[in-house]
Amino acid sequence: MSEYYINKETDESNARQIHRDDCSLLPKTPAYNEGLKYLGSYGSKDAAYAKARGYFESVAFCPSCLG
Repeated sequence: MSEYYINKETDESNARQIHRDDCSLLPKTPAYNEGLKYLGSYGSKDAAYAKARGYFESVAFCPSCLG
């Protein structure tokens, strides 16, 4: 199981990116949670995607950690 987060802000393609908690693109500062929403702990990226779609219409997998 992995912990998943999604960006609150959209990327250049107008989607919000889903990240695994060990993603190198996640900010490492204490305030990073302000720009992220915690999705939960899931056994697959597809389960995290389904959860994210409940919050946001346009979501995508981070190319670094889930691509």
